Amino acid sequence: MARHRGGRFFQRWGLLLVVGLVLCGAWSFIVMTLNGQQASLVEERQRQLAQLNSAVAQQTAGLLRYVEINLRMLDRHLHANPTIDPRHDAQFIELVAMLHKFSNGLIELRLVSDRGELHYKATAEGTVVTSVQDRTVIKQLAGTTRQLYIGEPIQNRITGKWEIPISWRLENPVAGLQVMLASIELEQLFVLHERLRLKPAGTIMLINGHGIILSRTPYEHSLIGKNLTSAANFQNAYGVQPTGNFVTDGTMTDGVRRLASYERLEDYPVVVLVTEGLKEVLAPYLKRRDLTLALGAVVTLVILTLTFLLQRFLWAMHGAQENLKRRATTDSLTGTLRRGTFLEIAQREFSRARRYERPAVIAVLDLDYFKKVNDTHGHAAGDAVLRECCAAWRTVLRAQDFLGRIGGEEFCAILPETSLEGARQVAERLREATALLRFASEGTEYAVTVSIGLTTIAAFDDAFEPVMERADKALYAAKRAGRNRVEILGPRRLRSVPLHQALAPA
Repeated sequence: MARHRGGRFFQRWGLLLVVGLVLCGAWSFIVMTLNGQQASLVEERQRQLAQLNSAVAQQTAGLLRYVEINLRMLDRHLHANPTIDPRHDAQFIELVAMLHKFSNGLIELRLVSDRGELHYKATAEGTVVTSVQDRTVIKQLAGTTRQLYIGEPIQNRITGKWEIPISWRLENPVAGLQVMLASIELEQLFVLHERLRLKPAGTIMLINGHGIILSRTPYEHSLIGKNLTSAANFQNAYGVQPTGNFVTDGTMTDGVRRLASYERLEDYPVVVLVTEGLKEVLAPYLKRRDLTLALGAVVTLVILTLTFLLQRFLWAMHGAQENLKRRATTDSLTGTLRRGTFLEIAQREFSRARRYERPAVIAVLDLDYFKKVNDTHGHAAGDAVLRECCAAWRTVLRAQDFLGRIGGEEFCAILPETSLEGARQVAERLREATALLRFASEGTEYAVTVSIGLTTIAAFDDAFEPVMERADKALYAAKRAGRNRVEILGPRRLRSVPLHQALAPA
């Protein structure tokens, strides 16, 4: 039964189910392919970004090395000439001018006294002085180690421009001067980095070892000097690893999602970070993805529409076949099996009972005085009696029992897996259900009764016909005995016998 229900379900919904599974597989493949393409594109762009980052890192390291070499060179010059005042010495002033010139105006040199006074610019005429007591460069005055110190970005008090201070403590103070200060003007650095960054949303940043933004191109005032140590990327990536890639959501800067590549300089506490807008990176992929998804959606819709139309056609064809089958196998008046169909099923059940030695009972039912109903009340009334009786009988019979119409008012039932005693009880309920029915015609109420003959399939029966013959004999016995009764004919002889004899063991 479960297999039958499963077969009917697949027959009704199988096409849609198969097409649905195929479409699910196709869409899974599409999604996996698109995800793979996105991952490959991002990986390729990260490699390109790492190459650009390496180039910027080399350029930055070269700039810092150039500053360091020149500061060391100037320091050696002052060490070799301890009596000169560098603020007025022509040779020293020329060396400073050359440093500024060869850096294309990127680097300015200043001198700091032991009192924290900044001599802004060395010239033959004199210097402009301001105080830097509050600047981080003052650390060089109190330090014991002579090394290059890269400070946090500051705004020049004389020019108002932003710059990165790089200081160097002199080996021997000269004329009260203890520190040389080289500043990298951010305006000039922005011009340099603007040519290199990946537009429109790409950025180039220089970040010191403490997570402070030294430079950011394109320039944004609020970001210069910002501390990024609380950012997850600083804690997990460029703050702890020498190189790498990551995706930033931009929460610490401008909110733009970007691919990022970073590299920590080997000789200086500076991290170079180059980014590219994720939207621009994914633009070609997103275009292909949207086109693929749109095309896939259209194809899927067309396939589903065609499948649904085909399924409706199959449903209609199946319904027509079922209707034809039902009309071919079912009596149109009573809803019971037609004679030919019933006899095929009876033959099958007979063979099954014999093969597996299982009990089965044949019951023949015939309405009493049915001709009188037709003659008195008309054939329409007779048809109504047949319909109502069959409906009442189906409520008594089990789902595995078979009921067929083999004559005008004569019916036959097969009761598989049923003993004679069990069949007798069923037959009595059929008889009682019939007697309880009431019919009306032209103001006259009437009832009908049924006579029933029973027999069982015996071990010696080698064909179904003798079984039917015994059941008919039992029915005739019921008619002769007064109708509206049940008679059983045992399998050994073709005559009516009392019930206790029919059920007696052999």
